[in-house]
Amino acid sequence: MPQQQSLFNPRILRNLVTAARWEGVTLPPTASSIIANWADRLASGGIDKLTESQVEQTFNNQIFCRLLGYQQIGEASEASLMPKTTGLTGRDTPDFVLGKFDPAANLDQRLKDEQ
Repeated sequence: MPQQQSLFNPRILRNLVTAARWEGVTLPPTASSIIANWADRLASGGIDKLTESQVEQTFNNQIFCRLLGYQQIGEASEASLMPKTTGLTGRDTPDFVLGKFDPAANLDQRLKDEQ
């Protein structure tokens, strides 16, 4: 398997985790099992047979929502994770974007405001 580039800079992540521990920040109770499950799947090669599209929604939900606390549409009146948002050109669709999204807002008006 080719060498993968880290998603996060290990030195910066270590410093942030150390600072958070000093401030009394703790992980959600399910964090260890979520991380261990993904580490096991990666180590065993079980995910290698699947495409990114097949695992992306599960990964996004487990890591970004259950572990990091972002909320998708339907979980709160204002979401903080929006899947498959496209730009005005319809090109370069990201898997998801992070921010503040009000599903009740008029999408047509937001697009006009961006122009």
